[in-house]
Amino acid sequence: MYAMYGGGIVERTSAAKVTVGTHSSTQNYQLNMAGGTGIMDSGHSNHASGVAATWFSFTVANGTGRDHKTHPFNTANKTMGSQIASFSQAGGGNSNHEVSQMDDEIGAYLDRSSGPNISGTGRVVDLNSSLNGFDANPTAFSGGHQWYGNGGRMSDSTGFVHSANGGNAGIVQFSYQAGYASVPSVAGTAGGVNQGAGPTAIYGLVSSYDWSSPGGGTSGNGVHGGSGDLDYANLGTLHKLCWLYGANTPTGGASFTDSITTIYLNVMSWNGTNGNNPTRNGSSVSQNTSGNTTFTLPSHSSSTYEPKILATTWGNVVLHGDTNDPTNDCVFPVTWSGDSATVGSSVQWPDNISANLSDCFWKGLDGVGLAGDGSKYSCGQSRAGSADIYRTFAFRNVNSNTEIDILKVDFSDNSGKHEVELLHKNIHTITGVTLSAGADADPIFMNNNTDLLLWVRGTNASDATECSLIYIENAFYGGAALGY
Repeated sequence: MYAMYGGGIVERTSAAKVTVGTHSSTQNYQLNMAGGTGIMDSGHSNHASGVAATWFSFTVANGTGRDHKTHPFNTANKTMGSQIASFSQAGGGNSNHEVSQMDDEIGAYLDRSSGPNISGTGRVVDLNSSLNGFDANPTAFSGGHQWYGNGGRMSDSTGFVHSANGGNAGIVQFSYQAGYASVPSVAGTAGGVNQGAGPTAIYGLVSSYDWSSPGGGTSGNGVHGGSGDLDYANLGTLHKLCWLYGANTPTGGASFTDSITTIYLNVMSWNGTNGNNPTRNGSSVSQNTSGNTTFTLPSHSSSTYEPKILATTWGNVVLHGDTNDPTNDCVFPVTWSGDSATVGSSVQWPDNISANLSDCFWKGLDGVGLAGDGSKYSCGQSRAGSADIYRTFAFRNVNSNTEIDILKVDFSDNSGKHEVELLHKNIHTITGVTLSAGADADPIFMNNNTDLLLWVRGTNASDATECSLIYIENAFYGGAALGY
């Protein structure tokens, strides 16, 4: 292991064990919920213990909606068993119905109707104890005509639904009592502030490169502070959602391109009272176009790697990766005063480490993000010691293979200075394919703070239907004993 923090290298050693299981006919499976022994922390209970001591739930598009498929996991031999439960959600499009896990068996999604209306309904759902359906799915928000997209997670007790459809885009926050799917409290919808029909001054609502919550916390320790929110996977400030985008135009602009160097940081705040309207960038003025914070990325050519944002106990960090010129890899610190953000000078990612910033898994790593970004347990925040330490991994493409590295990154310095520790270099090689950590892997960071489970799609060049479950014991060795 090597530690890089502005010069200086520390080497450590640790034994790790890798167990790999291959699973055919699982192409496009996305791991979106998980629970049970080895995954959940104390204070949480496995409501499906009668079915499986440890389990994963996947979603996969079926052409008209999504199928949910649940498998048990054997914590002794680190293998996934045969499917034990399944159910389908029919509807008007297979890009919808991706459930974003909030906490335990609770999730959120944005339903979509079929037919000419194509309306969306945001729901909070309670996966039943048999893992084959929902006990409850009360409506969080009825969006109406062409209001559809996905649900997203903010904390154990708060979330949002996001319509990325240019015909009726918007973001609506909600909260519920953590632990069961009650009818939630929902933010009001203020035209031009957090929703807007058609491409008419709905600035900053259509798309996002990445989501987070302004760091600093409501409870004084960097945590949201909502009902039932514990420390893990709850960094941020209650009822505040922030996101990055590279355009400030009514329709949201295009995808990240070489020409985009100005990034807009938006924030939406709500007071948590049912029906009360939120503000965007500190304003309740309809069609307001100002108030967001801008900062400038290094020039980049032939690199379309979108910037990422993570919460810390003191603010946020924005991560810029350049796939063509990794010397541009850098970290920007973000601090907040109310809804006003200050973005500091960038600090270069260590260039003497094998894994480039863009090789690493970041999206949703702080537990905030849309469905499709993984389960709650894809949050890499340390479960012991400093909450500003993140566990992650990298996929490096080497000679038509994918080599996996394990890293730990300490973002506790509010200047953006960060310590990167390469714990394992090439701990495992996936041969014959070149994969992306952000696009092809769904992680679960286990509750012992040392082990890592990876669900990886597309691992066999000769069988497009095959995926692999890779379990790495002692990936983040030391764990609680070393304070991370």
